[in-house]
Amino acid sequence: MTHMKWSRVWGSGAIALSLVLAWGTGAIADVILQEQGSLDPGDAVIPSDGSLYDEYAFEGQVGDYITIRLESTDFDTYLILVGPDGTVVDRNDNLTTDTRNSGLALILPENGTYLAIANSYDGTGRGQYTLTVTAGDSPYPTPEPDPATPSESEELPST
Repeated sequence: MTHMKWSRVWGSGAIALSLVLAWGTGAIADVILQEQGSLDPGDAVIPSDGSLYDEYAFEGQVGDYITIRLESTDFDTYLILVGPDGTVVDRNDNLTTDTRNSGLALILPENGTYLAIANSYDGTGRGQYTLTVTAGDSPYPTPEPDPATPSESEELPST
């Protein structure tokens, strides 16, 4: 079961965000990156569609379960996660059909520095946004070793 508690205060560029995620294990997610930014003329541009973007780096370890949220009331958000090797790990346009906010929830595939890219859906997107990255225990159970599967130290019977 997931419990969420949010509080946001918008105005004069200030935001307060309180986020608690708890899964069946009682684990709490830690906010590892929280940024309020804006897409404005002069920001970096994705050449293929002319959309503006900002990038934020965070450290991750293989197996870390993270969630990333990109929210804005000013434009249709588009979220991109780039891995330590420079390739796109995942991307999201809309969390649901009822929102223009973006989000990802995934287990990181490798150790290193990741980039969360705050982007707009198209070249017209401008305005304020909030980007939040949290890390915590996965809501998915860790698989137990199958006792019928031999471990690496066991010898397989010869046939």
